[in-house]
Amino acid sequence: MEHWQSAARPPEGWTGCVVTIGSFDGVHRGHQAVLRLAVARGRSLGLPVVVYTFDRHPRAVVRADQAPAQLTTPAERARLIAGLGVDYLVTQPFTERFAALAPGDFVQSVLVDGLNASLVVEGADFRFGRFAAGGVDDLAAMGIIHGFSVEVLELQAAGGYAGAAYSSTLARGLIAAGDLTGAREVLGRPHRVTGVAGRAGRPSAGRGRLTVRVDPYAALPTPGTYRGTLHLDGVALPARILVRPDAGEPGEVQVEVRDEGAGLAAVGDVALDLLARIAAPAAGSLRPAGVLP
Repeated sequence: MEHWQSAARPPEGWTGCVVTIGSFDGVHRGHQAVLRLAVARGRSLGLPVVVYTFDRHPRAVVRADQAPAQLTTPAERARLIAGLGVDYLVTQPFTERFAALAPGDFVQSVLVDGLNASLVVEGADFRFGRFAAGGVDDLAAMGIIHGFSVEVLELQAAGGYAGAAYSSTLARGLIAAGDLTGAREVLGRPHRVTGVAGRAGRPSAGRGRLTVRVDPYAALPTPGTYRGTLHLDGVALPARILVRPDAGEPGEVQVEVRDEGAGLAAVGDVALDLLARIAAPAAGSLRPAGVLP
């Protein structure tokens, strides 16, 4: 997959493409259904498939006080999208000026002048343009004017959640509540956070302890102890992960793993897959009793 930082000019000889637009935070199962449909249409039409996304969540610009926690870093999002067979990823800087584009100007700039779209594939809840004023019906009407087609995929229902559809909002809510099993169902994989790890004290009884500083905007679960997996230098280790508000700096978690020759002495980039909650804070305490003291 080729990654562009904007869609100002497609490559020489570009004759059209299949496009899907969105934040794609989490690349959850609903996103995956849209992306797979776009890829299938691209292959049948003999056209490249383009995902058009943003360098930050739009609410981080238009409503900064309501910016949601991030389910994926930009790098992890790109990796997941590439794995679904997409040909090009465009990451648009989401600025105040870009946010101010009216729906018609957005379509003209991005889909017509920028990408020469032949087909646009979106979920039924897609919104675009200033104040999210445009919807899929508006997009289809503009497609008739500009010569591109629009295919809309109905929202994908997440079983067991009162008819709710797969969504980033549902995933964030489950993670915040400590329901990592539910989040895995929505995402289609364990929830992962990345960060930089350093030793936290001396190893004891064959175990190593790390402090991991994750992105302060990353979606973390409610305080408690979680079963998970630590990924470091190509090695995956079963881990206990402690999330607590008094752990130090915002975005810090503590991790305990077996350290029998695992080489955890060095600081390094790590990924943590959060699998299931195994303990909540003891009554009247912020810290789960007897766990990672």
